[in-house]
Amino acid sequence: MPSIMLVGEFGTEDQRRGGMLHFAGALGEALERRLGRQVLNPRKRFSNRNRLAQALSLIVSAVRDRPAVVHQLTSGFDSLLIILLRLCLGFKLVFTVHSLIRTSPALRERTGPLERLRRNLIERIVLPRCDALVAPSETLVSAATACGYSFRHWVVIPHGVDRELLATRPRETAPGRQVLVIGGDWREKGADRIPEILSALSSDERLVWVGELECKSSRAIVERFVRPNLGPAFSVYPPRSRMGIVELLDASDLLLVPSPYESFGLVVLEAAARGVPVLVARTVGAASIVNAFGAGRTCDFSDATSIRSGLQAIRADYTKYSRAALAMGQEHGWGRAAQQYIQIYEQLAP
Repeated sequence: MPSIMLVGEFGTEDQRRGGMLHFAGALGEALERRLGRQVLNPRKRFSNRNRLAQALSLIVSAVRDRPAVVHQLTSGFDSLLIILLRLCLGFKLVFTVHSLIRTSPALRERTGPLERLRRNLIERIVLPRCDALVAPSETLVSAATACGYSFRHWVVIPHGVDRELLATRPRETAPGRQVLVIGGDWREKGADRIPEILSALSSDERLVWVGELECKSSRAIVERFVRPNLGPAFSVYPPRSRMGIVELLDASDLLLVPSPYESFGLVVLEAAARGVPVLVARTVGAASIVNAFGAGRTCDFSDATSIRSGLQAIRADYTKYSRAALAMGQEHGWGRAAQQYIQIYEQLAP
């Protein structure tokens, strides 16, 4: 087995509720459990103010340990440094791609000029020179191709879910009349679909949105729907801790994922691990495995009728969907993802 160096932003436990930081930490731990000492440069956490120390540590470790494969788990400031080290040391480079600047209009809008410059440099200089590019879904690969990217060596490896989240059994009945969205203020999380979702709900159903709703359009939605008309039918909760999210999932009948585009959607697997069926936008990367396992339904969140149809279908056979959701969560642990990455390492550096 070749020696592997893991590189990226890992964050603290508090920062790793979801997204890329959680992916990096969870996959890194799974790889270390399987490979032990073959994983070089044990993951270190640095503050954003200590970039120089992180860069020096990376250079020293790479020169000293001479890894056969370097795996860039997240795109960061060190990505450009890694490509320079690769030219000098000749290791194989694996890069997990979570997003691309051209595939997400919302991403372009919320990033400043320096961040866009950094991302463009990585996409033009680093990614074309990688030996393997890993995407969490075919959705990202298709979007990249449609946007004119011509990267080679794509491999699709879905994300995983923490084993401790797995419920012991599927649900026999729905716990109440609550549907949950774990989103945020970004349009890519589907905040502008709240009116359609509310229109699709029955009069006795309640929508809970977890995340910040601070932009002008989102505040307008809250002013329009929460205070004057719906009262307790729509609640906005601030971001929750990891265990807080689990508690909300356990209290909810379904999880909705209305993102108009998302390369994967870790929260889909987290809901499945609790036996919670999901209603997912067709443009979300995890939609393909939801369909494959029958763990929920997909719909068009711009159409209240499509949302209502999906909700009714899940509620009509709730136990079946809960059982399939739990099976999907059991099948997609981080250990499974780690083993697929190990196969890539062995192919690149036998």
